[in-house]
Amino acid sequence: MLQKTVSVHSAANQGGANSQELGSGARLFFALAIVFSTTATLPFFNISLVPGFARNNGFIFVALGLIALLISERSNLKFNKFLGSFAPFVVVGFLSSILMSFLLTGNVGAIAGETPLSAITTGLMWLVFDAAIVFFVSYCYARCTGEFLDCALDIFLILVLLVSGIQTLVMLGFPGASTIFNLINVGDWLRAFKDVAFERLVGVGSEPAGMAKTLGLLCLPYCYCRAVNGGGARYGIAFALLLLFAFLTKATTVYVTVAFVLLGILLLHSRKAKSKVVIVAMSLICAASCFAVLVVPFTGGQLISANTIDTLEAVLGKISDVGNQSTAYRTSTLINDIEIFKDYPIFGVGDGNQGFFYAQNLPSWILASGSTEAFSALSGSIGVLNGGAFLPSIISGYGIVGCVLFGVWIGFCIRMAIRRKKELGRYYDMFIVAIFACIPILLMAEGFQGAPVDVFLIFCLPALGGQK
Repeated sequence: MLQKTVSVHSAANQGGANSQELGSGARLFFALAIVFSTTATLPFFNISLVPGFARNNGFIFVALGLIALLISERSNLKFNKFLGSFAPFVVVGFLSSILMSFLLTGNVGAIAGETPLSAITTGLMWLVFDAAIVFFVSYCYARCTGEFLDCALDIFLILVLLVSGIQTLVMLGFPGASTIFNLINVGDWLRAFKDVAFERLVGVGSEPAGMAKTLGLLCLPYCYCRAVNGGGARYGIAFALLLLFAFLTKATTVYVTVAFVLLGILLLHSRKAKSKVVIVAMSLICAASCFAVLVVPFTGGQLISANTIDTLEAVLGKISDVGNQSTAYRTSTLINDIEIFKDYPIFGVGDGNQGFFYAQNLPSWILASGSTEAFSALSGSIGVLNGGAFLPSIISGYGIVGCVLFGVWIGFCIRMAIRRKKELGRYYDMFIVAIFACIPILLMAEGFQGAPVDVFLIFCLPALGGQK
């Protein structure tokens, strides 16, 4: 086992040993971008001096990191393969959005004073910034080692376990737990936990469903890849605890994401005749489930509002519950995206123009649900609606052409991971598992606009230690 650990560790650092060192400033901001990529916006960013669009951890840390790169390494900056492969999607998406906005102007009217040409400006900004994220993340990965990434993800894991553990104690009614929570809730950073009346675990996110990104993209894949590659039993224990925290979110998106993570783990090792990993993974799942079932009767129902089976049925039942307001609104944006794609299949309508078609594509049962978000979107009080989730936004915003170009880039990332499997070491396992988690997250939890740094941290992971 020791020999295996050393070989994997060396492989993860092989590229870094021969690469140009990343500057301290860029390294710091890259580490901060990793640690806070899925957390609620830090309190000192939620001030009037910071523009509304910039109140995003990922946006700010990537922007500062890019400035640090320009200052310290401008002579070495150049197009890399990840950005080169992503650029066609950005360029074509940018031009097609402008073209479609000109064609739509005069045909769809205006919403809250916004026309198609003005409505796409935010989408165009985020599209360009996505290219900046890809460059920054892939450039930093290429000049970092496995040790650096271990350190950053360990810090993030400890933060998630600490905050989620304290919230669990609050839900259990442990004496003093609320006081401890108030101490760590600096600047009301974790106010989302109070917004759900301490009845659902929120972790470090801005809502319970936000834990899907925290767990599915980073924490669970990382704990898994460390546990099965000589990282020690502590990562297996952390994996089990994370499963318990996932259950306590009572969020459909989290449950579905965890299922995809476990599917990725099983498929990754399905070809091994005597895979101990499958046994370990299933044992952890059983242990976490048994713990949740056994704890409920002894906590007076304080851990969850009903027994475990009822909770699972209630949460998973929201997928098909037409009366649930949250489900209704999210479904309405997806329906709108699909209908737009049917009418504008080639180039879409430009991300940001989807709201002009929302009223005509809205099913009657959405309004019957009483969704306040749907009524707000119809009234224009929130401006022109965009495409919502990541993949549906691409489908309706950029059409078949955009989907193909984005798919080509994803294919490039996967091919790079396969090609560099040995050099990536344990992070190849993390990449594969996280890619499975990306499926529900990009459909349900992650928006295309708003600096989705966490997603690009996964897609660009094959660049780790690759710059010689």
